[in-house]
Amino acid sequence: MEAVFSYLKSGLYGAIEKEEIYELENYCIRWKIRGSKWYKEDWNYPAGQTECAQATKIEKLNILRKIVVTPLIELKQKIEKGTAKEIGAAIYNFLEEENIREKLNSKIKHFMQLGEIYSAEEYKKSFDSVVDILDEMVMIFGGEKISFSAYSKILRSGSEA
Repeated sequence: MEAVFSYLKSGLYGAIEKEEIYELENYCIRWKIRGSKWYKEDWNYPAGQTECAQATKIEKLNILRKIVVTPLIELKQKIEKGTAKEIGAAIYNFLEEENIREKLNSKIKHFMQLGEIYSAEEYKKSFDSVVDILDEMVMIFGGEKISFSAYSKILRSGSEA
């Protein structure tokens, strides 16, 4: 749950409004919604309002949940059982489909306008580093099957370096 909300709050996700992200987060915290509870079935926990308002609120939360979870589920399905090359391509395609490069470029431009050159450079380096690590993993492991757990450990250690 924390990873999902970190992503949503990063400013790199633009499909729902900031207030909606906080509504989702509060609901998830209240009802301890984690893991598969995000995507297995619709939520139907009380929203703490009158019956009619509660039904509307829960319906809205389920719509928001689907907006958030659909691209993540699609990514998960692509990376679960694949080669390093397939996993890398799926992650790169996800970044492109979600317009992460453009969103980062917008943040970079904003920091440059504020004169915060260091922050702008850090954003630029971070995206370039992720792409470089994905490329390196393809070069090293190529068509070799690798679990996503192992892949993510290598990706994480590469990004920390």
